[in-house]
Amino acid sequence: FMESYFKAKGFKGAALEVQLNTLGLKKEQTSQPQLMGMQTSVVSVEADLAWHVRAWGWWVLQRAKADLERFYPTIDGKPTVAYLWARTVSCKNCRATVPLLKTRWLCKKDNKRVVLTMEPNANKTGVTFGIQNDAPSLAKGSAAQKREHDKKMAGGTMSRSGVTCPCCSTIMTKEDLQQEGLKGHLSAVLTAIVVDGSNGKEYRLPTAEEIRLATEAENELVQVFAEIPFGLPKESLTLDAKGNTWCVLYGVDTFQKLFTPRQLLALGTFVKYTRAAREVMQRQGYSSEWIEALGAFLAIILDRTANYMSTICIWEPVASEVKQTFLRFALPITWDFAEANPLSVNDRFYNGAISNVGRVLDTSSSVYENTESPIVLNQSAIQLSSQGLDVILTDPPYYDSIGYSVM
Repeated sequence: FMESYFKAKGFKGAALEVQLNTLGLKKEQTSQPQLMGMQTSVVSVEADLAWHVRAWGWWVLQRAKADLERFYPTIDGKPTVAYLWARTVSCKNCRATVPLLKTRWLCKKDNKRVVLTMEPNANKTGVTFGIQNDAPSLAKGSAAQKREHDKKMAGGTMSRSGVTCPCCSTIMTKEDLQQEGLKGHLSAVLTAIVVDGSNGKEYRLPTAEEIRLATEAENELVQVFAEIPFGLPKESLTLDAKGNTWCVLYGVDTFQKLFTPRQLLALGTFVKYTRAAREVMQRQGYSSEWIEALGAFLAIILDRTANYMSTICIWEPVASEVKQTFLRFALPITWDFAEANPLSVNDRFYNGAISNVGRVLDTSSSVYENTESPIVLNQSAIQLSSQGLDVILTDPPYYDSIGYSVM
């Protein structure tokens, strides 16, 4: 965005390179610029609100990256996009560790079909996973026959009746799972890793280091959240009147339990630097109005990032992407979930949030540049205004119809 900014100001060629070099950037640089090394005050650059939001978003991202990068290692030069997990339960019959999988499809495109394979281990205490990159499709047959073929090939352990143990074929019902969840007996296992390869997304099994780092993040939580007001999000979740927060039926009864330790660590780190940015702006001479505006938009960026960083998020094999928490107004239980890498350059997560908020500001700035300022009136809700009205807009109260809105 710095290169685009200076080009818009009329710089090109050698003059453009001088401007980029002044900020510690090189024109040919393709990786994320380290804005933390800037010697020039950001406020000295004459730019609009969207540019400043992007600049401070990068400021937060680079500092968070410095703290978090070791928890998201790059293996064989291929950056991680997401970590795929399955919740687990102990079989009530053979006590094997059973992964709760709705599907084993990792990628389901016409030209790319990847399946997570699964078979009981030698001792039948659990399963061994593998990756099949060339899953065959049914060459002939109706659409229904092809769907049935794909279901048999990559069906999970979960069904409407419950979960089937792959080691002894015992079925545990949804009620069984609820009881195990309420007792705190549900766990999770890392099943596969999604990375950015030379020809798009690739899928592989997790390394021992990646498994270790996923749990090691928990050791950092106390320190990070000690710097944040109210600390860890331990507030209770309750089942709302319409049953939209049914995750609580399985023991996910606090906000903290909606996240993996690494997700909590990442979000806490982003909160820490979002708050720190305001202090730095003040030292650099930003006015209080600018600090409030930029702080608010940085909070929106963080909010959008959090929507892609919970155990409610799923991996969508057809689109090959992480789906957000609030696909609907609910907090359900997800059996297999996707943990995004928030440091990914993928146009989602924190980087994507910077991009999206910036684009909205670009558009709104041009739309409202020559319009009159709105008039805000605080008046009685039961007496009509004497002035003419063009629009009456209301935001209906949710009450208890959406549980997380009143917690």
